[in-house]
Amino acid sequence: MTPIEMFGLITGSVTVLGAVAAATRYITESHYKAERTILEARTKDLQIALEKSAGEFQRKNDEDRERFQAIIGDLEARNKDLLSAISVTRRVGSAALSRKMEIDDELSSVMTSVGAEKGSIYIPLSRGLSSEPVGLVFLSIQPAGRQAASLKRKIIPMQSIAGRCFRTGEASATQASADPQHFKAADKISGSRIQDMLNSPLRHRGEVIGVLQLMNKKGADQFSADDLPLVESFTASLAQHVSEFARLPENYEILGVTQEQKAQAATVVFCDLTRSSLLFQELSIGVAIQHLNEYLEKVTDVGMRYGATVDKYIGDGVLLRFNVPRRVKNHALKAVSAALEMKDAFEQLKLEWSTMGEPLDAMSIRISVAYGEVYEAAVGHPQYQYLTVFGHSVNIAAALCAAADRDRSVIVLDERLYKELAGSIVAERLPKERLGKAASYIESVYELRGIISGLGAGSAE
Repeated sequence: MTPIEMFGLITGSVTVLGAVAAATRYITESHYKAERTILEARTKDLQIALEKSAGEFQRKNDEDRERFQAIIGDLEARNKDLLSAISVTRRVGSAALSRKMEIDDELSSVMTSVGAEKGSIYIPLSRGLSSEPVGLVFLSIQPAGRQAASLKRKIIPMQSIAGRCFRTGEASATQASADPQHFKAADKISGSRIQDMLNSPLRHRGEVIGVLQLMNKKGADQFSADDLPLVESFTASLAQHVSEFARLPENYEILGVTQEQKAQAATVVFCDLTRSSLLFQELSIGVAIQHLNEYLEKVTDVGMRYGATVDKYIGDGVLLRFNVPRRVKNHALKAVSAALEMKDAFEQLKLEWSTMGEPLDAMSIRISVAYGEVYEAAVGHPQYQYLTVFGHSVNIAAALCAAADRDRSVIVLDERLYKELAGSIVAERLPKERLGKAASYIESVYELRGIISGLGAGSAE
């Protein structure tokens, strides 16, 4: 074989080998691409599956969390309602709470018997001198929980479906969503969705005293007139228990509702210190608080000796009331007598502090006394309620005390008290600027100088 032939053979072999290598490389790359495509597709499917699983898990987790939160919310609402009832029981007695719990249990039993998802019992609420109810309040709502708690204290109008049942004394089954008298605000507040309902009057001795309302019949059916006979078989027993609860107005407090009250004549005394910050500027915290309590104890002792009831302490101030709730004969005269002695007691106390070398001479006591009608009520969180009084005389006393002279100890009276005690006290009319915010209620204010000799009020009777 010639060199040229040999070269041609080698060149051809190289070409073939190159082609084979190229083909092999192409096949390998194609295989890898196909494998990669398959792998990417599988990876994507796996990611989709994982995301779907994660989404399902998250959704289920969210549902579980919402369910647990709802359960916790219901338990908290029930606990708060129970604590509120226990707090009120201290004032109205345990019999009312026991009766309320019996009614709750009886309503739950009726709901089970007729297959109702929700149930309520309403009783009428009257205001003022009129015996006509202004609306209905919830005596019982089942099941208990957040939805029930949200409707506590709410007054349902007489133009509602329940109000219609109370007014006419007629039982009915109705589609709530289609009834123009359905009070939708209650659904919005509680978050409920009421479809159908059955209303039956509760009668005691021939008089309608309340309404039984059952809502959302369980299953495929809805409440109809066919359910009325069964429901009415329970109303006699319910009506008896509801009547026993509702006959005492104070029992309404358990429902969070305050019945209209009659105004009571009272004399209100308000006193506070001027420049009381000196206590904390000149003395240690412990000694300052000790002096503050010493002053409050002195003036309170005087007030109680004359028959006062302590209404509240406000910082270095105290509000006392005479004739409410404990009746005090000549309460107006006793109140001004107490005010004079309270002023003297503070001046004596300040002298003792000065004798001990404490620089508190710039402090003074201001006392205001007002006469008028007040209303007593329990206010505050259900677990921390206290009895207090409201009325113009309370506002006047607070305003006169705030506007009184700050540079000396002084006792000021409102004009009604001055007129009430005319001939029994010595007082001087003050400039109108001493009225302060009390100018919204009265036209004149007086400074008490003393009591006419021989007319002292003495201690409480």
